[in-house]
Amino acid sequence: PFRTEVRNHDILLGVIAKLTTIIFTILATASVAGILYGGFLILSSVGNDGRVKKGKDAIMYSLLGIVVSMFAYTIVRVVLSKISEIKA
Repeated sequence: PFRTEVRNHDILLGVIAKLTTIIFTILATASVAGILYGGFLILSSVGNDGRVKKGKDAIMYSLLGIVVSMFAYTIVRVVLSKISEIKA
C-alpha cells in the first residue's frame, strides 16, 4: 500500500520550489539594498533636490519590487501545491 518509488514530477516540483525560494531571497536582498541606497541618497543630499528625488524613487521602486516579488512567489507556491494535489 505504500509507494516507495520517487516520481519525476515530485523531483521537478521540489526543484522549482527551491529555485523560487532562492530567487525570492535574492530579490528581497536586492530590494533591501535599494532601500538602504535610497536612504543614503536622501541623508547625504545636503539640500540637493535631485538627490532627494533619486533617493525617494529608489525607495519606492525597491518597495514595489518587494511587493511584486512576494505576489509572484505566492502565485508560484499556490500553483505548485495545486499541481502536487492533482498528481497525488
